Amino acid sequence: EWDFIHQTIKSWTPEHGIIAESVYIAQEILENGGLLGKRAGHDFALVCCDDHQHAPGIPQLSRVTFERYDLGRQAAA
Repeated sequence: EWDFIHQTIKSWTPEHGIIAESVYIAQEILENGGLLGKRAGHDFALVCCDDHQHAPGIPQLSRVTFERYDLGRQAAA
């Protein structure tokens, strides 16, 4: 599994944009990319659909607030 992930990350170029489902996944991408010499914001784009208390500690991460609870409530209505 890690070989596949690392091969995928190695193939990313500045034209690639990655959308992480959570700040935790984004952190994994940042860490694994760093191990392979890839930097978010320079070697690939990274955005996260989760606004989390830990996200401000990741300056390379662009993020938007996505109110999952409200979306679920609206869908149920």
